Amino acid sequence: MNKRLLLIPAILLLSGAGYVASRAGAAPQAEAEHTVVVARHVGKTVRAGQATRVAARQATSDLAALKATLEAQLPGVKVPTVNPFGDGVTVHTKATGSVGDYRLLFAEHAAQLTTTTAPLALKKVTPTSTAQAQTEAGKLAYRAPDPDKTKTTLGAGLTGTVSTATGQSTVSWRQGDYAIIVADDQQDPTEAKELAKNVVSVLASNALPRTATRGAIVLHVADGTKRQNTVSWRETSAYYTISGDNAMATLRLAFGVR
Repeated sequence: MNKRLLLIPAILLLSGAGYVASRAGAAPQAEAEHTVVVARHVGKTVRAGQATRVAARQATSDLAALKATLEAQLPGVKVPTVNPFGDGVTVHTKATGSVGDYRLLFAEHAAQLTTTTAPLALKKVTPTSTAQAQTEAGKLAYRAPDPDKTKTTLGAGLTGTVSTATGQSTVSWRQGDYAIIVADDQQDPTEAKELAKNVVSVLASNALPRTATRGAIVLHVADGTKRQNTVSWRETSAYYTISGDNAMATLRLAFGVR
């Protein structure tokens, strides 16, 4: 039996109105059938006096259109309900895989949509054996905060622990079902504390994905190019990992996917 795979490039502009989708089915190959879905946004001028209100409504409409387009080929795919790069920014998206195992790539520029250069990615893995499930569970890397470390107040009634060993600094705490670590490549923990407080504030009003077990978040003060920021969790039997170059963009994608 042929295994069905998907390759879905999509472009979404979170301002303006109108949405057009076109589809092209590729010929079946020996190992798999490939389906291609291309979604393009069509802009529309908005009167200045209504720009803010209308843009917000249209952004939601465009995200819904993107979700419908992708779900037609990949049922249950997690598509963001907020723009991880910020309001009004163009989002290019490519998805590859199957319903049980897929990868979504997100970028502001289409040329970045590769597994190595995309600044944001979401990966789903559905284990097919106990051994694979144990491996994926281990990748969650849940680590409870060390109660013996120095304490710091983070806001929203939460307290984190601070470590400054080996020339680096980290702030760790638990928020809901997630263990969160903010890391910095310098021993002074000032910037790590500032980012940690920002994360606590954002998560106080934005829900993370529901996880069947403990989830794990690792964020870095400095941006990188290898998607070192991660949010990992489990839903039913599937394991999800969001990875990104920028800490807050990674976090926005995490609380924006449904």
